[in-house]
Amino acid sequence: MMVKNMNVQHVIIIQAKKNLLCILIAVRDTCVDWFNGVGESGSIEESLALGLKLNQSHGSKKDHPELNHVRLNKRCVGPSSTQLYMVRTMIESLLTDKSGYGKRTLRKDIDYNHLSLIDQFHKQSFFWDYLLNFDATLKQCGDLSQLWYREFYLELTMGRKIQFPIEMSMPWILADHILESIKQPMIEYVFYPMDLYNDAAMHALLVFRKQFLYDEIEAEVNLCFDQLVFKLSDKIFTHFKSLAAWQVFYFYKLLGRSIDLTFLLTQRLTLSFKKSLETAIQRFESVNITGVMELQCLLEVNRLTHELLSSFLTLDSFESIVSEVNHSVSSALGRITLHIFWELTYDFLPHYCYNGSTNRFVKTQQPHVNETRREKMTRE
Repeated sequence: MMVKNMNVQHVIIIQAKKNLLCILIAVRDTCVDWFNGVGESGSIEESLALGLKLNQSHGSKKDHPELNHVRLNKRCVGPSSTQLYMVRTMIESLLTDKSGYGKRTLRKDIDYNHLSLIDQFHKQSFFWDYLLNFDATLKQCGDLSQLWYREFYLELTMGRKIQFPIEMSMPWILADHILESIKQPMIEYVFYPMDLYNDAAMHALLVFRKQFLYDEIEAEVNLCFDQLVFKLSDKIFTHFKSLAAWQVFYFYKLLGRSIDLTFLLTQRLTLSFKKSLETAIQRFESVNITGVMELQCLLEVNRLTHELLSSFLTLDSFESIVSEVNHSVSSALGRITLHIFWELTYDFLPHYCYNGSTNRFVKTQQPHVNETRREKMTRE
């Protein structure tokens, strides 16, 4: 009885290996190009059969040089969708854990390293169909027409209501959200949701081939665009009206007196600029020559602040304010230039030497003059 069972198992193993060989040859015949257009009958079959023997006997290709004589062409075109489908289906039969050949699976007869390569090929080839039809894939990914169609609402109403207000239309919901949002940078995207109507119209004409769907889309576009123009014009008018109110700053009546609020704000802001620039220059005068970088940064911050405020108020030019604080109106040099000259003469040149290897100035260990004393910055 045991001998009979062993014979049955042996027959099953032999049959499974034959089935495996048939599948591998079928994969070859489906997708492999012959060298010079001529098939080498029996060579591939023998190589595949020999490969199975190598897996069983753990032999090497050096012992069987005939495995190295298989010559294949490089493909000039990609595989067809039918070829790809058939190859992937046959490979799935090799990789599946459930086999139709008794209780024995075909993957047990394949070497683990080869099996992992086959599995990797099977996973990667899943995307080949999309790559071979890249134009169609790209159009499908960019098609947002389904955001307009309302099958969900039709199912909710059980077909009793086929007309819906624009408040239930996704393109208008997105556009209205942008218009009502307090985030001003989003206003530049207000026309992007309207492009959904283009996709929906193209789908209605080219896919569904229904003129009444296109007419419905066109009617909704006209209504939504009118609402969009109305809301957008109102938002633009409100924005510029608020901007004009900030720029005008009309005279304010208080206890019978007319107060020029614009003049008072301009006067106070000019004093604030002078105080800020005075602090920056005083800080520069209290440090060495390296403080010029900090001074440049502080001057740039004040300049940008002046530029932003000038959009709403009529201020003195920034150059005139700097000249007044720097004392360059009555002097040809100014405080900044004098301090730079003083630092170069009494601190930088006596205390620093140039390092040619690093291309930088390094403070010397043996100064020729005493340490420079500077005025401390006064704090108000």
